[in-house]
Amino acid sequence: MTTEAKKDEPLFLDTPEPKVTDEGGLDIVLETKPAEKKEPEPKVEDKKEPEVKKDEKSEPKADDKPVFDDPKRQTMFEEGYIDKDGKPGPNHDKFVKLYGEKKDLERQLRDGIDNSPAIQEVKSMLQNLIERNKVLEEQIADSGAESRLGRLDVQLAELESQQATAKDDMDMDKFSSLNDKIVEVKMALRDEEAALKQGDEPAAPANAVAIDAEWATAVVEASTAPHGYDWTVYPGGASGSLPAKAYLGCWYRGRAVLSGNPNDPHQWYMSRQLNPFDFAYVANDAQTPVAGTNADAGKVGDIVRALIPFHDDYMIFGCASSMHYLQGDPAAGGELYSIDDFSGIFGAQSWCFDKTGDLYLFGDDGISRIKRGTIFVENLSVVTLPKLLENEAADPTTHRIVLGYDKRRDGIVIAITKLSDGSNSNYFYDIKGDGFFPETYPDECGPYSMLYYSANSETNADLLFGCKDGYIRSFDDTAKDDDIGGSDQTISSHVLMPIQDLSSEDDDGQGRLSSITLELSGGASGGDHSDSDGATLDVHVRDSAEKLVEAVKDGDTPLIRRAFSGTGRQKRIRKKARGKWLGIVLKNSTVSESWSLSKLSVITKIAGRIKG
Repeated sequence: MTTEAKKDEPLFLDTPEPKVTDEGGLDIVLETKPAEKKEPEPKVEDKKEPEVKKDEKSEPKADDKPVFDDPKRQTMFEEGYIDKDGKPGPNHDKFVKLYGEKKDLERQLRDGIDNSPAIQEVKSMLQNLIERNKVLEEQIADSGAESRLGRLDVQLAELESQQATAKDDMDMDKFSSLNDKIVEVKMALRDEEAALKQGDEPAAPANAVAIDAEWATAVVEASTAPHGYDWTVYPGGASGSLPAKAYLGCWYRGRAVLSGNPNDPHQWYMSRQLNPFDFAYVANDAQTPVAGTNADAGKVGDIVRALIPFHDDYMIFGCASSMHYLQGDPAAGGELYSIDDFSGIFGAQSWCFDKTGDLYLFGDDGISRIKRGTIFVENLSVVTLPKLLENEAADPTTHRIVLGYDKRRDGIVIAITKLSDGSNSNYFYDIKGDGFFPETYPDECGPYSMLYYSANSETNADLLFGCKDGYIRSFDDTAKDDDIGGSDQTISSHVLMPIQDLSSEDDDGQGRLSSITLELSGGASGGDHSDSDGATLDVHVRDSAEKLVEAVKDGDTPLIRRAFSGTGRQKRIRKKARGKWLGIVLKNSTVSESWSLSKLSVITKIAGRIKG
C-alpha cells in the first residue's frame, strides 16, 4: 500500500469502498488528496490582527542537493516534520496528528471490512473453491501420477491464493489453517514426484468421504494446535526487518523483545507495543518499535546471554561477564544501568523468580540472589559451596544450567545437565532453611527446561521438568522410584547429619560416644502421611573434620553400622566410639522404599586428650 502526495501538501487519507479483484483477493486502495485551501480573509485596515506564524518548511533551492537519500525522509524534511539530523522538526506535532488520523482511519476500515458485501462475496468464492477441490480430489483415483501432480499443483496455487487473501484481511486463524493444508499438499507433491521417478504410483483416496475426513482433521488441528508463523515480519516485509537469527526472546511492557543475534551479540530489538509483527524502527511515536541502535539507552556493552523481565518495572540483560537492567520503556525515556560489572550469567535459563519477586541466578560467582526492589547481588553459595564452579566444571557449549522455583516445597532447583547424554548434577536450595541439598537424577530425566505450572486446581499445580528423553516430569512425594520411561529406577538417598565436635571446649580433647537413639516417621493409625520404610545408620569418627568428611565421601567402612526397619522409636545403639569428630550418615538404597526421620538423639562424654 503506497501513497503519493504533491510537494508542500500534507497527507490526508480517504477511505473508499473495498473492491474485489478478478483473482478473488480484496484490493483496498487508500487515495490521497491535498488539503483544501481556504480563501484568505479580507484585510481590515483599521484593526491590526496578530500575525499568525505559518508552518515552517525547509524549502531547498533548485541547485541544492537533497539532505536525505531516502525520498520519504527527504519529503518529511521539506515538510518540516524532521530536521536535517533526523530529529523532530518544527511541524512534528502536525505530523503526529496526521499519522494518528491515518491509523484511526485504517483501524475503522479494518473494523468495517468483515461484514461488508465484498467480504461476504469473497467468503462465498472461497467456499466454491473448497467444493472445487473436493471434486478434483475425487477424480484423482481415475488418473495417473502425472495427472495427480498437475491437480496438486492447481490445488496448491488456489490454497496459496486463499492464504494471501486471508493475510490481507488480517484473518490469522484462517491463515494458519490454510498454512497447514498447504504443507499437506506440498508433502503430497513430494511423495507423488518420488513415486513417479520410481514408477510406483501410490493409491489415491478411495472416495470423497476420505477427503472430507482429511479436511476436517486439518481444520480441527488448526483450531486446537499452537499457531506458528514464519520467521519474518508481518505482513509481507512491510513492517521493518528482523535479524537473521535471535536465540533469546521475552515479553516486556507489551513488546516482543529479541536478542542473542550471533552477528550482533550486544544488540536488542523490541517490536511495537501490542504488535509483535511490527519492527519498523522509524515510527516516531511513544509505542514505536525500538532497538539498541536507535534508542538513547543504546546497545548493551557485553554479550547478551539472558533476557529477564520483571513485570513492566524493569528488564535485566544477563551478559557473559556483567549484568545490566533497563528501567522503563526505551521509546519513552527508558535508560540502561549497570548491576554488576564483574560477574555475568551462565545461560538463557539460568535464572528464576520466587513467589516474593526475588531473583535467583547462576553466574560466574556461583548461585546469587537479587532481592526485589534492589540491585544488590547476594552470593548464596560462596560459604557453603566455595568450590561449586570448580567441581561442576560446566561449559556453556556442552552444558545447560536451568533454575526453577518449586512453590510447593518453597525452594529453588538448580539443574546442571550435560547436553550430550543427560547426565546431571543438581542442587535444591531450601529458602527457609538457607541450605543446599545435592541431588542427581537418572540421565533420562536430565532437565533441559523448567516451568512452574499454575493450574486452576492446586493438586495439578507443580514445577514441570522438560527432560532429556522428551518426557515432561514432576516431583511425586508418594513415588518411591524414579520413572525413566519404560521402567523405574531405584532412588538411592543418603544424608550426613551435621558433624559434631566431641570436645568443643578443648582443641586437644576428645570425646566418647555413649548411645544413639533413632525415631523413624510414621506409625500412627490413620492420617494423611505415609509411614517411613527402613534406613541404615553409619557412624564415622576421626581426629579432624576434614578427614571425617573425606571418609564419608569416599565411602570408607564406618566404625558402626546398623540397619533399622519399621516406624517409630528404634532400639538404642550402645556401642562405644572414641575420637574428636563424630559423623552420622542415614541412607537407603532399597527398591521401592523411602524413609524419613523424626528424631535422632546422641549422648557423648568427654574422654580426655587426643593421644599423639
